[in-house]
Amino acid sequence: MKLTLSDGSVWTAHFHHQFLTEEQAARKPYYVVTTCRLHTGTCAHLGENDACVRTGYTGVSCTSKMDNFVKSYGRFLALQRALKQVDHKLGREIFQAYWAKSPSQGQVGRVRRLYSTHAEGGAHAA
Repeated sequence: MKLTLSDGSVWTAHFHHQFLTEEQAARKPYYVVTTCRLHTGTCAHLGENDACVRTGYTGVSCTSKMDNFVKSYGRFLALQRALKQVDHKLGREIFQAYWAKSPSQGQVGRVRRLYSTHAEGGAHAA
């Protein structure tokens, strides 16, 4: 996903969802790993050249076996963790550009409200 900032710079966010096999998942407390690679410049295919990883930032999100996998929320968390490594002002601008392009913003908002309700012991708490 190409993200254009207000100063005209273009950042690229690559999202990858890896579903673990039953054998792998038996040894781990999670079953889906979402990775976000965030960089500027040209994209490099990771199999041929690791320039994308060397020059960018990486964030990882893992979905527990006890949770439902929500693709948009996994991307949201992975991007948020990648942005922890950049300057706060730049990170905020990248995040705003992501929300402008992301079609599932409402879904992430619903999931966040659900989780915050559970954490506070609200009406939906078990």
